[in-house]
Amino acid sequence: MIPSDFRGKVLVNEPLSNWTTIGTGGKADFLVFPEDADELLKLVCTLENSGVRWFVMGLGSNVLFPDSGFRGVVIKTDNLNNMIIEKNLVKVEAGVRLEALLRKAAENGLGGLEGLTGIPGSVGGAVRMNAGAYGYEIGPHIKGVLCVVEGELKNIEYRYGYRFSSVMDMVVVEAVVEFEERERNKILEEMEDFRKRRKKTQPLDRKTFGSVFKNPEGKKAWELLLEAGLPGTRIGGAMFSRKHANFIENTGNARTEDVISLINLAKEKVYEKTGIKLEEEVVVVKEED
Repeated sequence: MIPSDFRGKVLVNEPLSNWTTIGTGGKADFLVFPEDADELLKLVCTLENSGVRWFVMGLGSNVLFPDSGFRGVVIKTDNLNNMIIEKNLVKVEAGVRLEALLRKAAENGLGGLEGLTGIPGSVGGAVRMNAGAYGYEIGPHIKGVLCVVEGELKNIEYRYGYRFSSVMDMVVVEAVVEFEERERNKILEEMEDFRKRRKKTQPLDRKTFGSVFKNPEGKKAWELLLEAGLPGTRIGGAMFSRKHANFIENTGNARTEDVISLINLAKEKVYEKTGIKLEEEVVVVKEED
């Protein structure tokens, strides 16, 4: 299953609750950490050829694993952490924290994505879903994406929309991000302003996976959830945050089942009140493909 010459760390029967920001999820048969892009490529090819189920995870935000766990191999991209700056372009690997990319760029006088400060995800995840906040999106800044495609590393034409991209169903290995040359301290000040804004409006001190629902066209999901009376609503150990209606908190003993039940309840209540069907932003991994 795992290549005999695999150099990275391998954890067996590892609780995924230890690796997701919401703190839920059963055990994965294997949780593995490829050392670099070539090892990631070889691993994915081996698993594909052997028919073993696999899933690539960045920092564990924006994802829900079943309470029954994952029968197969979960691949963590932590070791894909290289960054190279060339003028106003940064070539960055998928495992780099988005926050680390923004800070590295800022320290070199490169800005333009300050509004993404504080998003708790990896570059790979951000590129796949076209992460955005406060009117900023990473999509317009992506000038190249390297992905695993049919057993090779290939450059893919990047297209994007709201919480969508042309590489959503691919393994992102590396991206080229374009920044604007600006005054270093000004960038850092703006990043700090956005960080304070998040702290004031979001439950950053609780276990969450980020936003639950996408914003429907012309609407804000949190406003719809607030109107439907969801804040404070609890199922098991999962509760809609009173601080930000579009966040679900793990109050200490939540199961993925609790979270999904709460999501479904919210969709029903919002639809009954407004006729609007909310769509999840979080990725829900099924028990079987």
